[in-house]
Amino acid sequence: MDLLRQLLAIAFVFSLLGLLLWKFGRGQAPRLLPRRSAMMCRDRLRLTPQHSIHVVDHDGQSWLVACYPSGMRILAKLSEAETSQTAYSSGRSSA
Repeated sequence: MDLLRQLLAIAFVFSLLGLLLWKFGRGQAPRLLPRRSAMMCRDRLRLTPQHSIHVVDHDGQSWLVACYPSGMRILAKLSEAETSQTAYSSGRSSA
Protein backbone atom coordinates (compact mmCIF):
# COMPACT_ATOMS: atom_id res chain seq x y z
CA MET A 1 0.00 0.00 0.00
CA ASP A 2 2.87 2.33 0.80
CA LEU A 3 4.44 1.64 -2.60
CA LEU A 4 1.15 2.49 -4.37
CA ARG A 5 0.93 5.82 -2.51
CA GLN A 6 4.50 6.72 -3.53
CA LEU A 7 3.84 5.80 -7.18
CA LEU A 8 0.67 7.92 -7.22
CA ALA A 9 2.57 10.87 -5.71
CA ILE A 10 5.29 10.56 -8.35
CA ALA A 11 2.68 10.32 -11.13
CA PHE A 12 0.92 13.39 -9.75
CA VAL A 13 4.16 15.42 -9.67
CA PHE A 14 5.07 14.38 -13.22
CA SER A 15 1.59 15.23 -14.48
CA LEU A 16 1.85 18.71 -12.91
CA LEU A 17 5.27 19.14 -14.50
CA GLY A 18 3.90 18.03 -17.87
CA LEU A 19 0.99 20.47 -17.56
CA LEU A 20 3.36 23.34 -16.78
CA LEU A 21 5.62 22.45 -19.70
CA TRP A 22 2.64 22.21 -22.03
CA LYS A 23 1.25 25.57 -20.85
CA PHE A 24 4.46 27.61 -20.67
CA GLY A 25 7.08 25.55 -22.47
CA ARG A 26 6.52 26.79 -26.01
CA GLY A 27 9.56 29.05 -25.92
CA GLN A 28 7.62 31.80 -24.19
CA ALA A 29 7.88 33.11 -20.68
CA PRO A 30 4.59 33.18 -18.79
CA ARG A 31 2.98 36.62 -19.09
CA LEU A 32 1.24 37.88 -16.02
CA LEU A 33 0.83 41.44 -17.32
CA PRO A 34 -0.01 42.54 -20.87
CA ARG A 35 3.09 43.37 -22.87
CA ARG A 36 3.65 47.03 -23.70
CA SER A 37 6.04 48.04 -26.42
CA ALA A 38 8.27 50.85 -25.21
CA MET A 39 9.92 51.23 -28.62
CA MET A 40 8.20 51.63 -31.98
CA CYS A 41 9.57 52.17 -35.48
CA ARG A 42 7.36 54.86 -37.02
CA ASP A 43 9.00 55.25 -40.42
CA ARG A 44 11.79 53.68 -42.46
CA LEU A 45 13.78 54.76 -45.48
CA ARG A 46 15.83 52.02 -47.16
CA LEU A 47 18.95 53.54 -48.75
CA THR A 48 20.59 50.32 -49.96
CA PRO A 49 19.86 46.65 -49.22
CA GLN A 50 22.07 46.93 -46.13
CA HIS A 51 21.63 50.58 -45.10
CA SER A 52 18.50 52.26 -43.79
CA ILE A 53 17.31 55.21 -41.73
CA HIS A 54 14.52 54.82 -39.16
CA VAL A 55 12.37 57.18 -37.12
CA VAL A 56 11.98 55.46 -33.74
CA ASP A 57 9.72 56.47 -30.84
CA HIS A 58 10.96 55.54 -27.38
CA ASP A 59 9.49 56.79 -24.09
CA GLY A 60 7.74 59.74 -25.71
CA GLN A 61 10.79 60.89 -27.67
CA SER A 62 11.55 60.46 -31.36
CA TRP A 63 14.98 59.52 -32.66
CA LEU A 64 16.52 59.37 -36.15
CA VAL A 65 18.57 56.14 -36.31
CA ALA A 66 20.88 54.90 -39.07
CA CYS A 67 21.33 51.12 -39.44
CA TYR A 68 24.19 49.50 -41.35
CA PRO A 69 25.74 46.00 -41.45
CA SER A 70 28.24 46.56 -38.66
CA GLY A 71 25.88 48.38 -36.28
CA MET A 72 23.72 51.44 -35.83
CA ARG A 73 24.08 55.11 -34.92
CA ILE A 74 21.69 57.68 -33.48
CA LEU A 75 21.75 60.60 -35.89
CA ALA A 76 19.45 63.04 -34.10
CA LYS A 77 16.75 63.53 -31.52
CA LEU A 78 13.69 64.87 -33.33
CA SER A 79 11.46 67.64 -32.02
CA GLU A 80 7.63 67.54 -32.23
CA ALA A 81 7.63 69.69 -35.39
CA GLU A 82 10.15 67.43 -37.12
CA THR A 83 8.22 64.33 -36.07
CA SER A 84 4.91 65.57 -37.50
CA GLN A 85 6.69 66.75 -40.68
CA THR A 86 8.21 63.26 -41.11
CA ALA A 87 4.78 61.62 -40.84
CA TYR A 88 3.34 64.11 -43.33
CA SER A 89 6.13 63.75 -45.87
CA SER A 90 6.01 59.94 -45.83
CA GLY A 91 2.29 59.96 -46.65
CA ARG A 92 1.29 58.42 -43.34
CA SER A 93 -1.15 59.88 -40.89
CA SER A 94 0.18 60.84 -37.46
CA ALA A 95 -2.68 59.03 -35.68
